[in-house]
Amino acid sequence: MKAEAQLQTGEGTVIRVQGPVIDVEFRGEMPGIHEALTLEREGQDPLVLEVEFVLDNGEVRTLALGATEGVQRGFRARRTGAPISVPIGAKTTAKRLNQHE
Repeated sequence: MKAEAQLQTGEGTVIRVQGPVIDVEFRGEMPGIHEALTLEREGQDPLVLEVEFVLDNGEVRTLALGATEGVQRGFRARRTGAPISVPIGAKTTAKRLNQHE
């Protein structure tokens, strides 16, 4: 259980920003490919990053799923321990079911 708690709260530091590509350095356990990370930005919604490559020296290369303006080296990225997910509700499933009839 303790390892799972560490996985959920693992943080990394942004070390490079190149447009939608953001490199993040981790000192502890590394996130896996396709794991979602969140990056908190003051006054804005969190930016979701998806891990695309695990690099050397505790670094991962991510793809930002939103605008990266204002993101700088030193920002903290938090592991989610899960892939990207999209919430789905009753209206969405009802519409989808009606399309197949």
